[in-house]
Amino acid sequence: SDLCLSFGVTEKQIRSRSRPVTIADARSAFYFIAQDCGWSSVKSGRFIGRTHAAALFGKRRARNIASVEAGYRAKINGASMRITETA
Repeated sequence: SDLCLSFGVTEKQIRSRSRPVTIADARSAFYFIAQDCGWSSVKSGRFIGRTHAAALFGKRRARNIASVEAGYRAKINGASMRITETA
């Protein structure tokens, strides 16, 4: 997926329980983009095999990181644009 390409991870890694920062960053970005696409926290959490609470935390985490790290924000924006262009 475009998100995986932007962050250099696989979909399997995003859905895994693994917690290295690179994977957690990509997972949080997924929650953030899913919300922008109109998904609820329940739907995005279930899609990855997590709870809605994990999705809410991930969205907040992505927002916080994006507010201070331009590189992270650029990855989210790039993945989000490619996703919406193909939708």
